[in-house]
Amino acid sequence: MIALDEPAFRIQQVSSNAGDWLGTEASAALGRTLDEVLGNGLAEVLCGSTMGTRLDSGPLYLGTIPAGESSFQMAAHRRNNMLIVELEPVSGEGTVPSSRSYSLVGSFLAKLEQQETATRSLRFVAAEVRRLMGIDRVLVYKFDFDWNGAVIAQDQNDLVASCQGLHFPAGRHSAPGT
Repeated sequence: MIALDEPAFRIQQVSSNAGDWLGTEASAALGRTLDEVLGNGLAEVLCGSTMGTRLDSGPLYLGTIPAGESSFQMAAHRRNNMLIVELEPVSGEGTVPSSRSYSLVGSFLAKLEQQETATRSLRFVAAEVRRLMGIDRVLVYKFDFDWNGAVIAQDQNDLVASCQGLHFPAGRHSAPGT
């Protein structure tokens, strides 16, 4: 965990175990900027993600960020006029440590509340599920009484075709509980 001042993102406090993944002693990071310690324009990522965002009610999950030869899951929140950045090393792309689940769910719900329409909410959910699962496509269906389905939201990579607006008869998918 790292406590930063804003807007310079200078490290004011750092957890004692941070030296294990900072590449420098934790005490040597004090007074330096996040970019000086970890590089990769992290201050720019933080500024773009946190500016104007209320972070005092809980952490905002900011995603996986590369730093040197490692990658980290990053979340941020504010406390006592400091930006608190939590970085958890990950072993593989898309791997989310289970200890981060509460933070991730809270961040997900906060971002979901910011969606302006039901359609945007469904697209956001599809994107988050696809990102967390590391799969090619997520479809959101709307079913009628007879279990005929229509794709009303989706998120996919460039390798698969869009299914937006397609309709599927009931026999093309399983009804709940089957």
